[in-house]
Amino acid sequence: MSTSTAMLLAELAVEALVLPLLLVGILRTLRARLQKRTGPRILQPFYDLARLTRKSSSISLETGPVFRTAPAISLTAYLLVALVTPWWGLCAPIRGDLILVIFLLATARMAIGLAAMDTGTAFGGMGASRESMLSIFVEPTMVLALSAAALVSGNLWLNGLAKPSVIAGGSAYVLPLAAAALWLAAAVETSRMPIEDPVTHLELTMIHEAQLLEYSGARLALLEYQSALKLTVLYGLVAQLLLNELVIREPFERWVGTLGLILCLVVAAAILDTLLVRLHWRKLPDLLIFGLAFSLVACLLAALRG
Repeated sequence: MSTSTAMLLAELAVEALVLPLLLVGILRTLRARLQKRTGPRILQPFYDLARLTRKSSSISLETGPVFRTAPAISLTAYLLVALVTPWWGLCAPIRGDLILVIFLLATARMAIGLAAMDTGTAFGGMGASRESMLSIFVEPTMVLALSAAALVSGNLWLNGLAKPSVIAGGSAYVLPLAAAALWLAAAVETSRMPIEDPVTHLELTMIHEAQLLEYSGARLALLEYQSALKLTVLYGLVAQLLLNELVIREPFERWVGTLGLILCLVVAAAILDTLLVRLHWRKLPDLLIFGLAFSLVACLLAALRG
């Protein structure tokens, strides 16, 4: 391994460990301030993670190895996504194409869904069923959005997102449409309003959180960190699509611009969590079809450009 690759991996490791929890802390604190509450400290997610890792896990005798290994499998999948995608503004240290990324995201979703059904509880099965239904809209949206970006960059390797693309003619609409579609898919993946209330305690309204009700201790800590990493990586990919419109060539400027755009997306998520209300379950497909339409139009425009 070369020295530059080692330094790149070290920088990525620091960002992947610190930035996700910091962004979650900013999101929760800002949302509380907008709701005129004191709210938690910005660094509270770090304390919560340390507290959970010190606690022992309570595991039902009815569960099997799927329940026990699902948090590690899901976290490993998202760590690999962070390694093969340029979500932080610089080229990823490991090359990966969009098919690999979609496969890893589906693996993480499948692991948590199987674990929820492995518990044998009503809420776990309900959450897994709802998550599977939403994935019918989310996965094609992400595939088409990333495919549109790949067509613009000229290859399937996602490192092309970290390089300024040449935008000409009608293709100037491709990346904003793909970014809008990917942002809507990220809202589903990260359980944001109006898809799901991230702070609800009503099990009947939960989707993603209903799958995690039986977890505690270190396994819950892995899932909490995985959720924070998911939010950071997906928002980072949205930021790359938007930065390509600005044609920023210097690596340091792209890195700073990426952090700024991720922070703007976090602020927007906090505002939307405050202003919007959760949609009725039967209304969600009507909203998610917009993301699918945006990604399809972006893909068609990119294909016509080529």
